[in-house]
Amino acid sequence: MNKIEANMLTLPLWTKNLLDLPNNQPVLILNADYRIIYINDPAKKIFEITKSINYQVSFFETIKNVDIQDILKYIKASKKERSAQYFIKIIKSRSFTVALNPFFEGNITEGFSLTFNDTTIALQKERENTLLYQVANNLNQKLPKEDVLKNLLSNIIYTMDLDNSSIHLLNQDGLQLHNVEKPSKISFVKNKGAVWLSIKTAQPICILDTKKDRRYKTTNKDEESKSILVLPLKNKEKIFGTICLEKGPGQYFPESERQLFQSVSSRIASFLENEELLNELRFEKERLAAIISHSADGMISLDIEGKVKSWNNAMEKLTGFSQDNTIGKNIDQFINLKNNKSFIEMIHKSAKSKLQDNLSEVEIEIHDSESKWLNIYYNKLFDEQNTNAELVILFIDVSKYKELDIQKNEFISMTAHELRTPLTAIKGYMSMIIDGDAGALNEKQEKYFSRSYNATERLVNLVEDLLNFLRIEENRVVFKIKPINLKQLTKEVIMDLSQKSYKKQIKLKFSSTIKTDVLVMADTDRTKQIMGNLIDNAIKYTPHGGQIHVKIRKEQQGKNNYLVTEIIDSGVGIPASQIENIFIKFQRINNPLSSQSGGYGLGLFITKSLVEQQGGKLWVKSTPGKGSVFSFSLPAK
Repeated sequence: MNKIEANMLTLPLWTKNLLDLPNNQPVLILNADYRIIYINDPAKKIFEITKSINYQVSFFETIKNVDIQDILKYIKASKKERSAQYFIKIIKSRSFTVALNPFFEGNITEGFSLTFNDTTIALQKERENTLLYQVANNLNQKLPKEDVLKNLLSNIIYTMDLDNSSIHLLNQDGLQLHNVEKPSKISFVKNKGAVWLSIKTAQPICILDTKKDRRYKTTNKDEESKSILVLPLKNKEKIFGTICLEKGPGQYFPESERQLFQSVSSRIASFLENEELLNELRFEKERLAAIISHSADGMISLDIEGKVKSWNNAMEKLTGFSQDNTIGKNIDQFINLKNNKSFIEMIHKSAKSKLQDNLSEVEIEIHDSESKWLNIYYNKLFDEQNTNAELVILFIDVSKYKELDIQKNEFISMTAHELRTPLTAIKGYMSMIIDGDAGALNEKQEKYFSRSYNATERLVNLVEDLLNFLRIEENRVVFKIKPINLKQLTKEVIMDLSQKSYKKQIKLKFSSTIKTDVLVMADTDRTKQIMGNLIDNAIKYTPHGGQIHVKIRKEQQGKNNYLVTEIIDSGVGIPASQIENIFIKFQRINNPLSSQSGGYGLGLFITKSLVEQQGGKLWVKSTPGKGSVFSFSLPAK
């Protein structure tokens, strides 16, 4: 039983059970006139009573830091009420529930008992969880940044029972702050005070009394005392500003609250960084949209089914169809290929690889029946799940260049045909003179005529190459595909070139890993041309006394069988840097034998085209100084 002080009134019998409560249970007993007739030590600590109590004085005059008059009056007025529980907040942020029990004798109130239970920790935990939920909810709202932060601050003030809270963000040059919420009563002097100190040190600043702490600077002499906590809004090494939390005089921020607000500040900083990234993405998106919209070339995007998703201004000029008329509709309604094929089907067939640029040249008919030639670049893009594809297509009008190209080809064709007849005649007469049909030649005459004959032969070959080049460019090469004996054809070509190899003392031999005669599906003349070009090149680029080996073998590529012909020489070889360019038209290898062999860089381009148009492939392996291996495949029958 708690000790009763000497001047305490005699306790009535109804208080006996209360005095048997545990020693740490705060208990306070009042009589009907609200005078204290008993208070134990734990209750004294709650009400911060350090001196002896005058038990004749009213409870309300004794207790200054708790406002429960309304509660007591309510109980006194309610004659039928036997007990009730209320929540009260005590100074220094401690929280309690209080059980108030009136005692009656008939209809007369005898007194009251107040029993307290400390709920500070449980309530604090509940508030922390509530605040963290509200913070997450606020920061995920799709609202302007200013509105998100204002809602967040309101929730912080209400949930944590603060006097005020404010967020101050650094501007772009990092020299000034602006207040997101209503202006705080606390002054923020540039480069001075707790806010700037927190930014400078990147550390939290806690001030118990703003009037006494020298780290807080103010120009307002009448400003009331505050307890403030300033936290930097920091994500990694970047500081976006601060959040300032304010409590009334004499209150403070316990360690648990500091940790809570530290977590909140980190989440706000992450939100602000994400906002910056989103703003940068929005800017880049708008910039890219402006570039696309004002591009001189047509650009569109399609979904996987070929429906238009975007359509720029240049595309409108190119086709005559506006963006409003095309969005959501199939592209085939607006782009008609000259060959009557589906545009989107053509794109799908061509775009086989993901994220790889492709190029096609097509002729289209536009709304006024005018034809235009377009270079089309397209890229197939995928989302994060790698499922839904989108096609981005660039259209470049090359009609003028195509027209010039046609005119150029017509000129070359006409010129080549005009040259071929007289050159062939000159070559023939030169051959007759060298053979002595016009009489014997002396050594000097034979030397001059031989040089003239060789020069004429090079011109004739050039004319033939130009004509073949034009046929390939204009897709006019006709192939008569039929089964042919590749071994027999190869021997015939070797025989035709044996005299040329003999003059350079080059050993030209043939072998095959296939014992029986096998057939390939190809054009006889074009295959001879392919074989002749490759063996002739090997002779040109192999020094005197070298050797050339032509081999035929069988190879399976996928489900199909092919015959592969290899032309292996011991020539000068090809540098690795030039391997990729040797099949491009008008490209020549830079080595000492190039100037001697002549040529204009069309032979390998023509050869590769002839191989591929017959369903085969042409490739090369080479080692400078040791020789090259040119290989081509043709479908086996």
